[in-house]
Amino acid sequence: MLKRLSQHSLLTFAIVILVLSVAAYGGTLNLLLELLSHLRIPLSILSFLLVLASFIGRSKTAILITMVALLLNLIPVAVLFLPASNSAKAASPVSLSLLQLNLRPYQNKHYERALKVIKAKDADVVGVIELKQDWTKFLCLSLPEYPYLYKEEGFGGVMLMSKYKLLEPSIEYTGKIKRPRIKASIKKDGQDFHIILAHTVTPKNDLRFRNKELHIVAEQTKSGQRPLIVFGDLNCSPFSPYFADLLKEGHLNDSEQGFGPQPSWPCPLPFIPIDHVLTSSDLRCIEREICEDIGSDHRPVFARLELVKNR
Repeated sequence: MLKRLSQHSLLTFAIVILVLSVAAYGGTLNLLLELLSHLRIPLSILSFLLVLASFIGRSKTAILITMVALLLNLIPVAVLFLPASNSAKAASPVSLSLLQLNLRPYQNKHYERALKVIKAKDADVVGVIELKQDWTKFLCLSLPEYPYLYKEEGFGGVMLMSKYKLLEPSIEYTGKIKRPRIKASIKKDGQDFHIILAHTVTPKNDLRFRNKELHIVAEQTKSGQRPLIVFGDLNCSPFSPYFADLLKEGHLNDSEQGFGPQPSWPCPLPFIPIDHVLTSSDLRCIEREICEDIGSDHRPVFARLELVKNR
């Protein structure tokens, strides 16, 4: 009797996880399914645990169902470990490093933690997401090595800090919400780099506002100057169909490609990669990591990019 109940429970859980795994592929159909698409990593873990439990419980049907669910979730995750398409191209000695931090300033007062990470990574460019005047003042006073900055503290706030002069920096706003993003260029070692720092609206209530900005960014990058970098908190994981649209329409590459998924949210146990560094095809990522906790609900993202050239 107990064995039957156990097998029945396993089968029920197996069916539920399979339904969720299939439904997560329907992200373009409605908001809930799109939000579900971001959960590939936890769904993979749950599927794996259910596979083990099904073997222990000797439920052949549950084993089969959970194995299918595991494959459905693991494939999108595993794809990110494949080498990037530009990994075989010849390298240039020119490189650029970037660090992106989402501060969550109203809840986070761990100034020294953030400063420690910025100092340790010593990036050429630092993008700060979510600002408040006390944070802006602290960072500006504590980081004289970044003499060039451009910011908008309203509507969520973004700030670009650079060791190199910011050329033609500008703020652009999206829709009625007026979500800001920064466009600028810098010159390093005689090479121009074109940068967009973005923080899209969270899609928890409506996909349209975030997707509109993703589309605008894609349109700008498609016809923009090269080499080009888009980085920031995009509130979208690489498992969303809209993220795939951004890469395709904008002719962009995901710096995670070849490194595997690097979850940045939510702290303290992040399992969704929503903070990104995207590049044009003439750049490749040679180093990428999630940095230590700075007291925010996001972990910082560091990437080192290298210019590539035709052989």
